[in-house]
Amino acid sequence: MEETITVNDRKGFKNPYSFVLQSMYKKRRFIFLTMLVFLIFGIIYLSLAKKEYSASAMVLPQISASKGISKKYSKIASLVGINLGGGEEGTTILPTLYPYFIGNLYFQRALLSANVKNNKTQDSITYGDYISKYHDNGSIATIKSYTVGLPSRVINLFKSSPKSIQRALDKDINYISEAERSQIGVLLQHININFDELDGVIKIDVTTYDPLLSEQIVNRCKEILESAIINLSIEKAKNDSEFLKKRLAIAKEEYAAKRGALGRFKDSNKYSLTSYSKNIEEQLKAEYDLSYEIYSQISSQFESSKIQISKDTPIFTLIKPAVVPNESSSMSSLKVLIISLCLGFIIGVFIILFFAFKPFIFEYLKTEISAE
Repeated sequence: MEETITVNDRKGFKNPYSFVLQSMYKKRRFIFLTMLVFLIFGIIYLSLAKKEYSASAMVLPQISASKGISKKYSKIASLVGINLGGGEEGTTILPTLYPYFIGNLYFQRALLSANVKNNKTQDSITYGDYISKYHDNGSIATIKSYTVGLPSRVINLFKSSPKSIQRALDKDINYISEAERSQIGVLLQHININFDELDGVIKIDVTTYDPLLSEQIVNRCKEILESAIINLSIEKAKNDSEFLKKRLAIAKEEYAAKRGALGRFKDSNKYSLTSYSKNIEEQLKAEYDLSYEIYSQISSQFESSKIQISKDTPIFTLIKPAVVPNESSSMSSLKVLIISLCLGFIIGVFIILFFAFKPFIFEYLKTEISAE
């Protein structure tokens, strides 16, 4: 039998470090047993956990000299007296706002409707269909949902859509169904978009259980993000260009009509020298000149609007393309086992010290209470 330490024996210890070491030594079997239990839990975790695969891409948004420059170089320029702020006005979307697109419903729906290939099926399917049919968080997530998350699952069973919302489904509103909400939840768990203010680059990270899927989602996310930003950036210039295009067609018709009227009048009054005919010709000539001037100005503005669209269109330079990951990004088995052993050792030592110092604590509290 192991030698135990009584309360009277503990009072003889003047060195607490010696007492701690002796307590741990005498209960070393308990520590080893606790480490063994946690090691078994670590092995069970490794057998149930699914391997994750991460893919990433780095994109440099080149908007303008004032908007697209990184924070690092902007600070350096300000030190030497160069102002890179520019003070430009417009609808330019700053790169610092790019990460917020992941929370945009239209962005999420565009990504869920993107076609992807995976290891589950031979044909490409939409990302939303893949989540609904083949996505599985693994046994650990299932156990967690039926233990810790069981109350919320029970509450959701009794939830129903309000009748007011159900009646409004026929209207043009943004309503998210439960199936779509579940798909968006998985999407937000796997995708992360960050902007590095120091280097001025956008980093897109995607982690899934399928290495082929991770690489494709990064590319789809990049394409949809770029398209959304370009459309928003050139929206004003594009609307102006469409308006000028319509006005140009009307001005061209009016110019052609005035030119034809003037030509026909000249042909029919070629030999007329009356004051009346000269006045009519001068009036038609003035109308023709005015219509030509309007047509010329609108045509010039229309060409300028097309140039403005090109100027407002941001350019995205792919610095680091996404590649299919060959190795899992999950924690290695060795690290999991080491962490399990360390946790077992720490918890075992804590339990031993707690029961070892418990009589001292009670005796101290008893002494303090009696002294009062």
